[in-house]
Amino acid sequence: MHTIRSRFSHTASTIALTLSLGACASVNQDSAFQDMRATLGERVNQELVWRGDAAADAETTSKVDALLAKELTLDAAVQLALFNSRALQARYADVGIAKADLIAAGLLSNPVLDVMIRPTTNPSTGANLEFGLAQSILDIFKRPARQRVAQAEFERTQNDVAAAVVGAVAHVREAYVGAVGALNGLAVVKEVSTAAVASYELAQQFHKAGNISDLQLAEEQSMAEDSAAMVDAATLQAAEATEALAAILNVSPEAVKLPSQLPALPEQDATPSNLETLALDKRLDIAAARKTVAAGLENLKLKTDWRLWQEIGLSFSAERDGDKQWAIGPSLEIALPLFNQGGPDVTRAAAELFKAENELKDLQARVRSEVRSAGFKASTARRIAERYRKTILPLKQDIVRLKQEKYNYMLIGVFDVLVAKREETTAYLSYIDAVRNYWLARAELANAIGGAPVDTGPTATGAQP
Repeated sequence: MHTIRSRFSHTASTIALTLSLGACASVNQDSAFQDMRATLGERVNQELVWRGDAAADAETTSKVDALLAKELTLDAAVQLALFNSRALQARYADVGIAKADLIAAGLLSNPVLDVMIRPTTNPSTGANLEFGLAQSILDIFKRPARQRVAQAEFERTQNDVAAAVVGAVAHVREAYVGAVGALNGLAVVKEVSTAAVASYELAQQFHKAGNISDLQLAEEQSMAEDSAAMVDAATLQAAEATEALAAILNVSPEAVKLPSQLPALPEQDATPSNLETLALDKRLDIAAARKTVAAGLENLKLKTDWRLWQEIGLSFSAERDGDKQWAIGPSLEIALPLFNQGGPDVTRAAAELFKAENELKDLQARVRSEVRSAGFKASTARRIAERYRKTILPLKQDIVRLKQEKYNYMLIGVFDVLVAKREETTAYLSYIDAVRNYWLARAELANAIGGAPVDTGPTATGAQP
């Protein structure tokens, strides 16, 4: 009896140890975060942080304060958003969750220990004892396939979260250009209004002296009032744009220090060729969709291969009867595929794969269209801005200069010069709008081809003509 009990104890211990290999595995969130960072590659040049503990949180807060102490450049605004976005921190946790699922897929289910005590009516014989140790051996055979499915899902999540980072960077770029452009435009509108008010005040003096008619005075007053309304509208636009940027940066609008002018156009755009092919290769959302298809393929194979074998269990049991005799032996449990032969699971897996494949094709078609549209918009926006810088603004300046010369010779009146100056300033306002549209288009194109950095170039010192 002692020999039987020892043998049972040794056998049970060996099985339990074998089947629970890897049960102590844990998830390293920092490692999972670094895996996601590697997935981003060169798409985002700024630093990413996982604010997973008090020390990391305090260090990041210090970096945020240092950025806010200076005037924000485009790159600094992106960095600030990446440091300060709690939405991204939440998305980073998705990588840790997927990593945990991947580790869990490689683990076997825990064995089940069953103990039964059955008292007898005969006090002299004692109670009957029964011990059982059961394990689903189907887990062992399914483990490699489960791991392949989980690996594909983990990589899909990595790409999905990385795509969220790229998308966040694109939103910062758009909000930054919008805010700086609005402030730049407000400054110009104020100049227009100042000139209009000065012209109206001069007109009042001329009217009082009888040198201009009531109609001319009314026209000057109308332009002054129109310019004042433009200042109010531009002030509101600048406030809303700054608030939108501050919300993305997760700071108050008062803490944001922005430059007064947009970056000038670079000498030339470093736009690569074959944009559609590049986007299909670099877009992280497409990579995530491909991983979804890969996971679907593995899942369909798993469901198909094991459709008839839904439960197989191996157990060892030992029983001591009232005579204190032990009986020990193994048993095998197999779920017979009489009513459910796995058809619904296979059908579902096939439908999920079909859905994923078509979603990928649809996404690829939309990306091609998005890239074509963004490329055309960027090239057109550059041509418009260049036309203002090279042709329209110089012409307006020449007109002001020539009218000033005519005024000096008393060939035209002062109001002709003021009107020409207002037209020059209005053209400059249109130029600022064109430059803003250009940078927005560049940011849109960079995002469309997979999140490439937007280089403002060596001439990016201000949107001066």
